[in-house]
Amino acid sequence: MAAAVLIESLVFRRLSSQALQHFRSSFLGAQKFVHVGLQPQHGFCTSFQLRASQSKATGSYNPTDRHADSEQTGPNSRREEVASEAEVAKEVSDQALPHFKIQKEMSSQEQGMKMSSGKKGEFRYPEPDELVPKEAPAIGVISLPHPIWSREQLDSVVVAHKAPKGFVDWCAYLSVQALRKSFDLTSGYTFGKKNEANWLRRIIFLETVAGVPGMMGAMVRHLKSLRSLKRDNGWIHTLLEEAENERMHLMVALQIKQPGKLFRLGAVVTQGIFVNMFFLAYLASPKFCHRFVGYLEEEAVKTYTTLLDDIASGRIPQWTDRPAPKIAIDYWKLPEGATFYDMFAAIRADEAHHRLVNHTLSSMQSHHYNPFKPGA
Repeated sequence: MAAAVLIESLVFRRLSSQALQHFRSSFLGAQKFVHVGLQPQHGFCTSFQLRASQSKATGSYNPTDRHADSEQTGPNSRREEVASEAEVAKEVSDQALPHFKIQKEMSSQEQGMKMSSGKKGEFRYPEPDELVPKEAPAIGVISLPHPIWSREQLDSVVVAHKAPKGFVDWCAYLSVQALRKSFDLTSGYTFGKKNEANWLRRIIFLETVAGVPGMMGAMVRHLKSLRSLKRDNGWIHTLLEEAENERMHLMVALQIKQPGKLFRLGAVVTQGIFVNMFFLAYLASPKFCHRFVGYLEEEAVKTYTTLLDDIASGRIPQWTDRPAPKIAIDYWKLPEGATFYDMFAAIRADEAHHRLVNHTLSSMQSHHYNPFKPGA
């Protein structure tokens, strides 16, 4: 009786050892199967499943192979099977991921030597001379999306005003009015003569300021999206487009006149003050800032409307039939033969669009989705 129990225990251990070895081989096969990017449908994958998947792809699948697979139970046949699985896995990996090359591990020094060797087929950082174009592209060739206005749209722009409602609106409106009246008085716009030189100084100076709000608003919202781990709901691209559009107004004006050193110093000081004030204001109340910019754009539309009237009436004879700069024609897709009047009409249309955008954003909640599409 004791001998029978001993024999039964030895047989059970032998069978358990074979079962464990079979399970371990199947598990390794499944790892290879998953490693090459193919997902098993049920549990672990056997070598038969791996070969069957390849055979189906080549059209040589035979269901009777399962029985032949189950007959190979010896240790030598299992080692051969594991080796064949590795070969099949490599072939499937090369077919499924042709762009991914598995390389042996190298030290950081060897990696650096390999990447800097410059041999054919290996990665090499290009030299700056290979990337920098020989000639700088024209201003405005590389730009964000922006509206292209038709003739009817240019002529349909009107002076408009949104009546303030509530404390925030009144604060924004009175702030803009105070800035407008003080700047008009100190720049000679109120009582001075509106000639070419005075108009250019006014346009260039105001456009150095007008490009700030969009950039600061986009930066604040960008950083908020990063630290809060939430989406921005599409406001950032509209604000960046506005900032670049205002900067292009400045680039166009600089084709007509280059300011002196004193003017440039004034622009630097003004920007340093306005950037920091607007940044803090946007952190405190985006609603106030967008309403502020909306009223600022209302004044810009008034200014450019007055300028267009002066050009049309001949009070600025130098600009009556003067051709628009090439960058203005390229940027706004103006027709051939476009004049200064057409160029400033396009700038006025941009300002009217910014007026609409900022009044709309101010009336919305910060978490609402931006209704303005890129370039519209």
